[in-house]
Amino acid sequence: MIAQSQPNHIFMQLGDLCHNEQSFDVEVFIFSALKIVENRKKLLLHLLKIILTMKKGLRISLLIVLVLIVAGGIVGYKMYNKPHADVNEMEGIPVTAEALYKAFESNEAQANQTYLSKVVEVTGTIGEVKHQDTITYVNLTFPDAMMGGVQITIDKAFRKEAEMLKTGDPATIKGFCNGYLMDVIVNNGVIVKK
Repeated sequence: MIAQSQPNHIFMQLGDLCHNEQSFDVEVFIFSALKIVENRKKLLLHLLKIILTMKKGLRISLLIVLVLIVAGGIVGYKMYNKPHADVNEMEGIPVTAEALYKAFESNEAQANQTYLSKVVEVTGTIGEVKHQDTITYVNLTFPDAMMGGVQITIDKAFRKEAEMLKTGDPATIKGFCNGYLMDVIVNNGVIVKK
């Protein structure tokens, strides 16, 4: 009960001191801050007493849980802050829009092994350039495409270049292949200049 009520009480005291500008006094603030630190020490000592009075197996279990939580936090932090792969610097698998689409249409499992999560350099004819909010999509088609094609989400750095593309023009765009829905999906597209 003490562990739950004390921190809220401590933060409310500090908040009251900070927000009451009319009677704000530096000495009172420092004294109160020291009192809060002292209360925190008491709280930590109380928690330590609770942990020490636990059975040995429960202490070990608690320690393991804490280690797993800290390890998970570290891994999550590192993954979140991991630098993104720069498609522009990577070598792509050269493929035409027609070959890529037909590979997924005929044998999706095999095409996934070949292309999924890899950088592909797709050459085709621009069927449509679409701007939706802050995202630009380019659809690459081929002569006998009835319904499908390759839908590429353009990287923000290449948005201005994508706006200059015109329907019917040939283009080569490189990006990460993310699989097949009705179209083959490619993300982080960068326009390749040849």
